Amino acid sequence: MYKLRNVQLKNANGFSLVELMVVVAIIGILASVAVPQFQKFTFKARLTEAKAGLTSLFTAEKAFYGEWSEFDSRFGVIGYAPEGNYSFNIGHINIVRSQNYQTANGLAAAADPAGINTDTNVRAFCANAANAGRCKNLVTSAAAVDTTNVNDAGYAASTPATCNVDNTTATPAFRACASATAAINPENRIVNLAINHTKDLRSSEP
Repeated sequence: MYKLRNVQLKNANGFSLVELMVVVAIIGILASVAVPQFQKFTFKARLTEAKAGLTSLFTAEKAFYGEWSEFDSRFGVIGYAPEGNYSFNIGHINIVRSQNYQTANGLAAAADPAGINTDTNVRAFCANAANAGRCKNLVTSAAAVDTTNVNDAGYAASTPATCNVDNTTATPAFRACASATAAINPENRIVNLAINHTKDLRSSEP
């Protein structure tokens, strides 16, 4: 019995310190390769999410234009209702109303229809108590939509210089933007995307 117990104790030896250090080193090397790749993958997925959001907003704007021959930045008026989680803030800077819509609905030029959401970007829409549980803007979502560093070369001349609607030109136009903080980007750069009324979608990313 004693001899058997002695053999068991001898066979119960654990890993040596050197072996443990080798394992830790290998894990560290793998992590140093895998984590950056995962961050890049996540970033690309969020860019795809932003592009999808801009495309949906474009569709809503164009459908509204088809009826009223003008654009409008108010989400409720154009029938745009974000759902889910948003890493980017998507939309326009402020309220620009379609006067054709206003007149047809008996509204004063600067009035809003009762019970209709008038937010112009996802961050404001999701923060609105009336939309509780419908969507959520994540911490990477920029406080304001912006078009900085988006290349405008070749954009339609009527495209507004900022993320807004412009019904004052011969041909009404708009620019909608998607913006996120540098926290979303593995290279620590602020990210902006923009789409205009011709569906020309561009990014500040190279």
